[in-house]
Amino acid sequence: MTYIDKWDWKKTLYNDETAQIYAKNKLNPELFVYKNNDIKEVYIRTSPDGEQYLTPMKKNKKNEFFEVYKGNIDVKSNSINYRFLIFTKKDSFWFSRRGLSRATPPDTMDFKYLRDFKPPFWLKNSIFYQIFPDRFCDGNSSTNVKTGEYTYEGKTTEACNWGEMPSIYQKRGHLDFFGGDLEGIKKKIPYLKKLGINALYLNPIFLSPSNHKYDTQDYRLIDPHMGTNKEFADLVSTLHKNGIRIILDGVFNHTGIAHYWFNKSGFYPDHIGAYKNLNSPFREYFTFYKKPDDYHSWMGVKTLPKLNYKSENLRKEIYKSSDSIMNFWMNPPYNIDGWRIDVANMIARQDDYQEFSEVYREMRKWCKEMKKDSFIMGEHFFDPTVLLQGDMLDSVMNYQGFLFPVLRWITKKERFKKGFRDIQFSSQDLSQNLQDFYSLIPFDIMLSMFNLLDCHDLPRFYSLVGESFVKLKMGLVLLFTYPGLPCIYYGDETGTTGLEEHEFRKCMEWNEKLWNHDIMELYRKLIKFRKTFSVIKKGGFKILYDEDEIFSFARILKDRVVFVILNNNSGEKIIELPVWHVGKIKGEYKEFFSGVNYQIEKGFLKLNMQPYGSVILT
Repeated sequence: MTYIDKWDWKKTLYNDETAQIYAKNKLNPELFVYKNNDIKEVYIRTSPDGEQYLTPMKKNKKNEFFEVYKGNIDVKSNSINYRFLIFTKKDSFWFSRRGLSRATPPDTMDFKYLRDFKPPFWLKNSIFYQIFPDRFCDGNSSTNVKTGEYTYEGKTTEACNWGEMPSIYQKRGHLDFFGGDLEGIKKKIPYLKKLGINALYLNPIFLSPSNHKYDTQDYRLIDPHMGTNKEFADLVSTLHKNGIRIILDGVFNHTGIAHYWFNKSGFYPDHIGAYKNLNSPFREYFTFYKKPDDYHSWMGVKTLPKLNYKSENLRKEIYKSSDSIMNFWMNPPYNIDGWRIDVANMIARQDDYQEFSEVYREMRKWCKEMKKDSFIMGEHFFDPTVLLQGDMLDSVMNYQGFLFPVLRWITKKERFKKGFRDIQFSSQDLSQNLQDFYSLIPFDIMLSMFNLLDCHDLPRFYSLVGESFVKLKMGLVLLFTYPGLPCIYYGDETGTTGLEEHEFRKCMEWNEKLWNHDIMELYRKLIKFRKTFSVIKKGGFKILYDEDEIFSFARILKDRVVFVILNNNSGEKIIELPVWHVGKIKGEYKEFFSGVNYQIEKGFLKLNMQPYGSVILT
């Protein structure tokens, strides 16, 4: 018996979904498997009318390693679920997006094809950069908030010096301002281009009394301390001329109490808003329990009254008309490229009213009709899969399917309320956690997921790993090689730190002498790497190894395979990576960072992994 006779064909099963996303009238799934097997028959299982149909697949020899079973499915609906039934001489197996099992998997874990879902053409090439505007760059100090300019909820505004540590909420109540603005973003376009950024996500910029601006006062007006509507149009135009897309933060679950629809703050005449005027036309936009002052709000925070999507007029105002708020900013002269929907998990959900599916389907229809290649992405800290089936959102911020599993594995900490607790979380746990989520969404949406390591709501990843460069590198390698879109939180590339909210929202450091240049160089290398390799942007995904705190996977596009290997141990580890799982039995691979060449021997790559080491083989 030779070494190749000992290989288990079950380890090699792979459904190539990369070509299927472009199918139209016919879907032709291809199931790859190592040719030395005892398979007798393979069927493709579909259920177009609710009943199960099993269609035999035809076997073809692919190459010296693989044979391929080909299927044929008529595309008669937008969404097609399928999985494979495999019979051997003495056994049977199901193969779905969750992997191989003897037990029948639920339909939710089927492979999913979406005929009508097409992500924006520009999306897969995107490297996103998130900007918290007040803390990025002060380009026009004449528009800065002044100390004592206004009072809001018992606190008074304070103008702060750039680089000063922001205050905790209890002291200034989000009324400490540093002067970051639209002109500052415009001035830093050359910096963003040099870094390799080609898409921006801005935290809210509409009129609002706070520095974070999640308490909107007017959705159609840029906050004058940030700039003007005209200046914003000019910024977008300049970004587009420089090959940079831009999406805005849409806070459409709630407003602030200063919004003229509500007007509890009294910034407008008493007859304007719903809080003081029982006959206000905006009364139906909110839910009042006791007249006039008991109302539904975001998580009980009374400064953020929740919007009531039972109101057809509200829907028309937000998205369901040609002059809606969402279309207002996607239309000329502003021409933004899409939206990040704040707390997308909460919109149109309140007590017994749970019409979020209807609202998101309508929102998608109106936005895509206005701008076919707009990107509609949501914030969702929990299980977002119901929103990611092709008829609602394009994507979500991938907390549960990427950030939290990666954080658990590298740091051995679990986010709990506003802090973290120590946990045990192995490479097998990481593997299972990732699979649990990506098995529930279509492949094309998996490639569109908004991956991140931190943001304005979470501590800086560099701080969470104890300012360890090698652990940071592990996280970044995952960010730039895992399926989905990488997003960088402003300042991460310079080595910015911060564990508490006021710290991780501090000002961007523009003194290059104070940057961590090793981190900056790492970001630039990985951005360039991702842009260079189509297999990373568009390729399939297969986990190869998840034992003893080693995690490895392959990205696959036709005959091109890239391997990623991470060692989450404090000591060296020698491993033999089973690259035969993806049909590689000989050949040479070059390591991306070191340039060292590795030879495949009898289907294995032998690697000496350094402590907390990261390896990319191309």
